[in-house]
Amino acid sequence: MRRRTFLEICGAATLVKPTAVEAAPANLEQGFRQPPAWARPFTWWHWMNGNVTADGITRDLEAMSRVGVGGFQIFQVGTGIPKGPVAYGSAEHFKLLEHAAREADRLGLEFDMHNCPGWSSSGGPWITPEFAMQQMAWSETHVEGGRRLEINLPQPYTRLGYYRDACVLAFPSLPGETHAMEDLVSGVASSSGPVDPKVVVGSVASGGVELRPLVAGQPAYLQF
Repeated sequence: MRRRTFLEICGAATLVKPTAVEAAPANLEQGFRQPPAWARPFTWWHWMNGNVTADGITRDLEAMSRVGVGGFQIFQVGTGIPKGPVAYGSAEHFKLLEHAAREADRLGLEFDMHNCPGWSSSGGPWITPEFAMQQMAWSETHVEGGRRLEINLPQPYTRLGYYRDACVLAFPSLPGETHAMEDLVSGVASSSGPVDPKVVVGSVASGGVELRPLVAGQPAYLQF
């Protein structure tokens, strides 16, 4: 009796299994066509240096909802972008943030935002240079070794008037490095005109050089 019952159950399971396998592709396809909210892509939403309006916010968010975006992170950017009328942190700025939050709620979008302008995460004009993001800068000096030296080393590239020494390293030059690169380069040409060799190959890192094409739409160049 027990054996007969076991076979009957196995037979029923065998009949049901193909139905479950056939349903899986349909569910998978439907999941791609109409993904659940948690599976939809998110995007950075750049607010371009104060060039923001309530109407533009609504249009952007409605477009995101229409194409299936699940949410966004507001990201304030400003470098190289003409300044708009809305100052970061102003009353109008917060008013627009509230409008964006209400519109996101209306459209079923998840609302996230950076906690500061730019890339620095918690940065802003209230952060003084000694507490801000920093970079390692350096200078190079070629000397003849084998003896005691007392020399003044050139100060590396400095921004915002802030600089602190970290370390001094001395090591033997490799073959071919007996002369500084800036002494070996007689001139540098570019699409923007002549360039001081020390700017691009000097022993002290500089702020660089801005290159512009001779003709709009053509590539810029730097030639040694």
